[in-house]
Amino acid sequence: AKICINTGQTLWKIKLPGRVHSQATSDSSGSRIFVSTYKANDVHGVVVNDIDNVKGHLVVVEAETGKTLNQIPFTAEAKATPFYSSEEDAIWVGTYESCIEKIINGIISVSAPVSGSVSAIIGGTKERPVIVTTTSGSVHCFSSSGVEIWKAKHSPIFAAPVTVYINAKPFVLFGSVDSKVHCLSIVDGSEKWIFECGAAIFGSICVVEPNAIIFGSNDKFARMINLESGSLIWETCLDSTIASTPTIVNGDLAVFASTRGSVFWIELKSGRIISKVLLEGEIFSSPESIDSATSDIVIGCRDNCVYRLEK
Repeated sequence: AKICINTGQTLWKIKLPGRVHSQATSDSSGSRIFVSTYKANDVHGVVVNDIDNVKGHLVVVEAETGKTLNQIPFTAEAKATPFYSSEEDAIWVGTYESCIEKIINGIISVSAPVSGSVSAIIGGTKERPVIVTTTSGSVHCFSSSGVEIWKAKHSPIFAAPVTVYINAKPFVLFGSVDSKVHCLSIVDGSEKWIFECGAAIFGSICVVEPNAIIFGSNDKFARMINLESGSLIWETCLDSTIASTPTIVNGDLAVFASTRGSVFWIELKSGRIISKVLLEGEIFSSPESIDSATSDIVIGCRDNCVYRLEK
């Protein structure tokens, strides 16, 4: 669905061929939206007969109207957010069949195997343009032609990694279920540092300029750590586990959501809680900043509502 953030009005809504486990993404102009979908083994307790052996799709939607432009089927579930490459006008999709595929003009041009079900695909550097993580814990770096440049093995990864530059060198950051944040070189996959907290990390890392990151974990703590050294700057205990990715608003505040349904505005420099809103359902989705000039965010909740909230 497309919703106006000012009024909450639904501008259009479409039915997709399966469930959605990840975020949508768009092309560089914002005119096309790409969504990965998957078929569950059962829907509301009723077993689905998979006659055509199609278990996932990449759906291409016109952003202005909601018109479906294309549906590309896969024989495995597609749960990772698609990655759009503007240089080639290509879209990369990862599936639970342990492979990634590059699609140009609706045609699969590259298919490459990985070691496990794909949890995320993101862009890297010009020389190493594709980074892939899997639920079995492997991290892969691929060229644009699908050639594997390096591979690293860690514990299961469910959240999308992020890329950063530290002293002009490229790195990839991610949290894993072994309660660690890892910082790997995009050049060769070597580890720069590891930060260990008290429980599994399911949300992504949020970069705070110029030299810090924030994240939440299943031990209820929101944390900020130094980007260059991986050392702790502050930690703040919330009211429940944190399964989503924080965001930054108004330049000096972080917004975290707990699975209990609470949304927290936290001062970036100190970790002090400034404000809190409690919703009627659990929260597993991530808050999204509306613009840099306000502290308002948009967030989805398991009471089947999308909210615009202010501090």
